[in-house]
Order: sequence, then structure tokens, then C-alpha cells
Amino acid sequence: MHMKRLALITLTLLAAACGGLDSGGGDGGVGFGKGGGAAPRPPSATIVLVHGMGGFRTLLGVDYFYGVPESWRAQGANVVVLSMTPLQTIEDRAGQIKAALDPLPGPFIFVAHSQGGLDARYLVSKLGYGPRTKAVVTIATPHHGTPIADIGLGIIPGPAVSVLNSLLGLMGWSIDDAREMTTTNMENVFNPSVTDAPGVLYWSYSGKADPLALNGDGFLQPAFDLTWGILDSQKIVSDGLVPEASAHWGTFRGVLAADHLEEVGQPLGVTPAFDHATFYSELLQALHDAGL
Repeated sequence: MHMKRLALITLTLLAAACGGLDSGGGDGGVGFGKGGGAAPRPPSATIVLVHGMGGFRTLLGVDYFYGVPESWRAQGANVVVLSMTPLQTIEDRAGQIKAALDPLPGPFIFVAHSQGGLDARYLVSKLGYGPRTKAVVTIATPHHGTPIADIGLGIIPGPAVSVLNSLLGLMGWSIDDAREMTTTNMENVFNPSVTDAPGVLYWSYSGKADPLALNGDGFLQPAFDLTWGILDSQKIVSDGLVPEASAHWGTFRGVLAADHLEEVGQPLGVTPAFDHATFYSELLQALHDAGL
């Protein structure tokens, strides 16, 4: 509980530093549906929201996908919000999703952020969920890995990783999820074995941000200054954690003017260059328009 309180306080302080708790007025970088300002029409399939590494369903009443479940349900969508172990392997988290959804009738549309997109892909490809799935929509998912994982694990000595894993294991967590997101593992192990399921629609979105929000980029929150700087020094455009190019999978739908947290409307709806409410509303309409 102490960790949850600390996390929410951090979100609140970040929100205050950005000047308030209302969504920004940016256009989000791209258009996504045919809503034209009218109330969007939801798809008929059940939408499953899948959080990323270290994420949560709600934290002291705050949605991981800020305001999205309530908004989509108000617009008539059937929405399931999952909660998986924050730090755990892709296979393990995909198994948790399967256990949660097995009792439900489906079919499903997965809308997943960051690692959640890999969890959803594994579920559909390896755990028999292809026939139950209409679409997998990923947002800033490191489909091709991230140098941040390469560097982070390279800095930590092998014995220290083992000790850290043992400590996290007391809570049912594991740092192996970070190991899986290295560029080598994603390109040489995960992607060749976790193939797209026939008949499933795969959409992807990436994010792009920088400290000054230049050239249509999103505003980079200070929490990502270090990791953004590491990627920028290698001339890699990113949302602060995931390279923009790494987020492309299936049909690429566009770049969001947002950093890795702003992509899901955090902190607390403060997304200065990215109108996250409009993005998710138009995404809902686009899913309907696709006949899902």
C-alpha cells in the first residue's frame, strides 16, 4: 500500500508541474476514425485493455488507461480491464490473461500498451486465442526490442540480476520480462516464434516525444530525461523508452505526440501535446468502422 500511495503522489506532483489536471489541446498527431466530432460507435466485440510492465488496472482509483474504461463504456462498448503481475515474463502474463478471459464468451479486441502488446500477441499466437480474437491493437509496444533493456541489463552484473530476481520472486515478480525485451531476444527469439494468427487484425501505434516538444513531438516528462537522452545519443527517435520504429507491427496506424506515459493519458490526464481523450474516442470509432 505504501508503494501505491507513493506512486499516486508522484503522478499528482507531475500533474501539478504540468499545470493542471485537464487534457491538453493538441491533436495527437494523427486522425484515426470517421467520427467527425459525433459520438463514436463502439465495435461489437469485447475490448480488453492490457497494461504494460509495472502497470496496474487501477491505482487508488486511477485507471492505468486514464479515463478510458469509463468513457468507452459510456459510449456503449463492452470493456474488460485486466490486472497482471507488474513484473513478470510475457508467457506468465499471457497465461494470466487467458485465465481471466476463459470464462468470458468473446470475441475479443486487445488494446495493449507497451509490454501488454507482447502479452497479447503471445496469448493469440501460442495459447489458442486466435479463433477468439478479432484484433490486437498495440500502443508503443517494443516489438523489435529497446536498447534501454540492452543497456540496463548490461550494466547490472549477472549475480546482481539473480539476487534481484530472488527478491522480486518473494512478491511473485521477475526481472526476466526486461530481459525478454532486449533487441536480440525480440528479433531472434520472440518474433520468429510468436507469429501472427490468421484472420486477426494487427494494428500498431508508436509514440514520439522530446524535452522541448519540437517538430510535432510530444512533451517529454522529466522522468524520461535519462532514457530519452540515451536513445537520442544514438539518433533513435523514441517516446522516452521505446524507439518509434520498434513499435511498428502489422498495419502501422500512426505516431502519437506523446511520451510513454502520456500515451495512456498519464499523469492524471495531463498530456500537453496529445489529446488522449480524442485519440481513444477515435480509436473506438475506427474499430467499429473496421467491422469489429
